Amino acid sequence: EDRKIKIWNLSSGDVEACLEGHTMKVLCLAFEQERNLLASGSQDRTIKIWNIIDGVEVFTLKDIPERITAILFLEKGKYLASGSNDKLIRVWDMAKRTEAFTLSGHTEEISSLSATSDQRLISSSFDMTVRVWNL
Repeated sequence: EDRKIKIWNLSSGDVEACLEGHTMKVLCLAFEQERNLLASGSQDRTIKIWNIIDGVEVFTLKDIPERITAILFLEKGKYLASGSNDKLIRVWDMAKRTEAFTLSGHTEEISSLSATSDQRLISSSFDMTVRVWNL
C-alpha cells in the first residue's frame, strides 16, 4: 500500500527503480516493450505513463470517473485500453493523450483486458462474461 511501483533486477534481486506519483493503490500495470513504456492504473482514478529506462513519468491521464482495474497497450503503444469499476472500457489515443472512444456492455467491474494477434480486444468482467471487441 505504499503506492510505489518497484522495478526489480531479477539477477541481483535489487530494486533498480521506484516509480512514485499515484496517491492511492496501484491496481494494474501494462508494459509496451518497443517504447519502453509502463502504464499504471490506480484507485486514484488516474493512469500514469512511465519511461522505464530513466524512471520518469511521461504523462498522466486524469479525470477518469472510477478506479482503474485493468489496462493494456494496443497497436504497439498507439492506443491504451483501460477498464474500470464503472463497467466501461475506455480506449485512449496515446499521441493525443485523450479518450478516443468508450466500449460498453459489461454489467459489472472490468477485471482484465487482453488482445488477440489481430488486435481484437478481449475483456472479462465480474459479471462472469468475456467479450471480444473488433476495434
